[in-house]
Amino acid sequence: MPGRAKWCPVRAETSPGLIPQNRMSSPGLITSSNTRSRAASSCSRFTHRRIRINNYCLERTLRPIWSARPSRDLFYGLESYMRVTRILVAAGLLAAPMLAAQPALAAPSPVQFTRIQYDSPGKDSSKNTAGEYVTVKNVSKKPVTLTNWTLRDETGFTYKFGKITLKPGKSLVVSSGVGRNSATKVYWGRKQHVWNNDGDTATLRTNKGKTADTCGWKRLKPGYVNCR
Repeated sequence: MPGRAKWCPVRAETSPGLIPQNRMSSPGLITSSNTRSRAASSCSRFTHRRIRINNYCLERTLRPIWSARPSRDLFYGLESYMRVTRILVAAGLLAAPMLAAQPALAAPSPVQFTRIQYDSPGKDSSKNTAGEYVTVKNVSKKPVTLTNWTLRDETGFTYKFGKITLKPGKSLVVSSGVGRNSATKVYWGRKQHVWNNDGDTATLRTNKGKTADTCGWKRLKPGYVNCR
């Protein structure tokens, strides 16, 4: 049965009457039954489950290399040698993918959600839609132009950013209601609320349609969510 291979070095021995290793069909294999006593002296603790290959002993092969039939020694030795070779080759092939370079992770978006107030204070009506807002922040060290970026909810309501550039470390509030735009706050211009109080997801996309960030919630309370 296959098992864990254990290598143990042994000293090669030669004496009159022994077949030199460089004249054997498979280098390093001791195949003659006449050498059994010699091998036993160098590797006395060996069992019938260990073989000797290139002056090393391999433990727990499928078949014994030593037998009472010299004509079968070479066959079993070569068979064990080939099995060991296949195991080593397979191990090398399996290790190669593990050493392959891993794909680089996508860089985080320079503009990200920080907070969403999805439930306007008080009773929902057309008069308090401005109390519902989304805050985004430039977390990079360079200015980011938000022109034609979009903000969308799960239903499909979409806000498109106008000509605006967000400086490094600065935030911008997008209110659902009606008002006058400034450098720090812009208005969607809706008279109805956008964000569902009991669960929704805000998605920010670049002017090329690539998702920059998302932020969601699944419960009514506390009425807001901190995205970062």
